[in-house]
Amino acid sequence: MLASRTGLLVTLDSLRLLRPSKTPAIQSQLDDEIRFGDQRLEAGDFKVGDRILLQVEEPLPLAPGGGGGGAASKSPEQLLTDTFTVTSTIALNLPLLGAVPLHGVLRSEIEPYLTRQIGTRIRDPQVHARPLVVVAVSGGVLRPGYYSVPADAVIGTVISSAGGGEKEGKITDIKIIQHGKTKWEGVPLQRAIGEGKTLDDLGIQPGDEIAVGQKGSAGDALRTIALILSIPVAILTLSHF
Repeated sequence: MLASRTGLLVTLDSLRLLRPSKTPAIQSQLDDEIRFGDQRLEAGDFKVGDRILLQVEEPLPLAPGGGGGGAASKSPEQLLTDTFTVTSTIALNLPLLGAVPLHGVLRSEIEPYLTRQIGTRIRDPQVHARPLVVVAVSGGVLRPGYYSVPADAVIGTVISSAGGGEKEGKITDIKIIQHGKTKWEGVPLQRAIGEGKTLDDLGIQPGDEIAVGQKGSAGDALRTIALILSIPVAILTLSHF
């Protein structure tokens, strides 16, 4: 998810060179990967409903005790420090700037891109931007639901944001489900969690599910019901960028 444009181009070139030596079935898989990579390069990574955590640092005061302004008004930096949602036109509606288009922008490019955009209204802004991805946390956790989290978050932090394991939850029984199929589970996943692998390291994509096992045969049913009922989308907000 956080690959650079150069990294994607190199990967796609490698896949195209590899394709002729593979079987038709593997070639079909490679074609899908190449098509997906080309789409990312052209259209960018952001879709309607995606969220971006934005922080613009306040400039240092010119003199101690100055200012003279009241608490009623916010600075431009404060107005731009928030979580913003991608609109139906694939843009961010930002204070002072209006609609900032995101078509063609990769997740890895969002911070320098927004720095340039904000720089048209604020001189030399110090901008921190983190793209958030929506994943489902289900099963034996206190607050199952959909969570917007940074791509560089670790699995343990995401589970903690869902309240951690409940009494009937089995934290050692975790699965990563992608497109209805189990992508990670068992010892390989436990090892990856122990090594502090991030969502991006594990190849987790928006919409994937982190399923925490439950004791008893009703686990799958409870997991499905929990997802259906969890309408709100929580945001895992980190205190430091």
